[in-house]
Amino acid sequence: MSHAGKGKSHGWFFFSCYNTEQANTLLEVNASQKDKDFIMAVNWKKAEEYLKAGKGKKVPVRYAHNVYSDETHSATHTIKNEVTVLNAKELKDLCYMIPCPKSPHGCDVDPSGEYIIGSGKLAALIPVFSFDKLQKAIAEKSFEGEYDGINVVKYEAALYGEVKKPGLGPLHTEFDGKGNAYTSFFVSSEVVKWNIKDLKVLDRVPTYYSVGHLCVPGGDSKKPFGKYLIAYNKITKDRYRQQVRNCRKVPNCMISVVIRCNSSLIFLPLANLTMPRLHRLI
Repeated sequence: MSHAGKGKSHGWFFFSCYNTEQANTLLEVNASQKDKDFIMAVNWKKAEEYLKAGKGKKVPVRYAHNVYSDETHSATHTIKNEVTVLNAKELKDLCYMIPCPKSPHGCDVDPSGEYIIGSGKLAALIPVFSFDKLQKAIAEKSFEGEYDGINVVKYEAALYGEVKKPGLGPLHTEFDGKGNAYTSFFVSSEVVKWNIKDLKVLDRVPTYYSVGHLCVPGGDSKKPFGKYLIAYNKITKDRYRQQVRNCRKVPNCMISVVIRCNSSLIFLPLANLTMPRLHRLI
């Protein structure tokens, strides 16, 4: 999973990386041996500079270059026979690994661009990294070694702090633009609200069943519309189909938009997650 930086972190991408064991059998066991995997920070602005300076190498490969047209609502493609590659092992200031517990899934950046949240599926906490601390660690070469030729930043050198005991199985985080974050928990089937600055859990609400992705309208931007949260649940197809059919028949129902979908959606007013004004649509 990946999210782009914004604001002060514009020019960077952040990717979650798991299976640092490089296992290829019994992945549920063998790809979960280490306490930490990585968030990979990529300086794509620096990559642009290297490309312009001719640092890339042409590699023969056959692939389809697709271009989508907003006018025709269709795509065209051109077959290409080579691609330009930048080698991060040789260009040491291109990529950096940040240790992250454990088997990180989602990797999210808050509206200010300062905080990078890694959600380890098997972790009992949520690590929050600081972009400013990351830059300081890089400048001071605060590394603990290399992984496959890429510098590994010391965990504490990039860490802002940890959200303690938030839930089980954190996956994805969204933001309301008011200093709060909302993380989905696949195992404990809930959405947890916490404060970005003091890392305290503020509220939680259960969801059906095994929630995965979340969406706050504009939540990935610098100015989210922080009024509603949509929870996309993974294992709800064909369940409780008869329970709610018409919003007008349900008291205290608050819905910003009606979406037709095979899976359940929960619309949560972000002002107070514990209030009963939530609604499940099919």
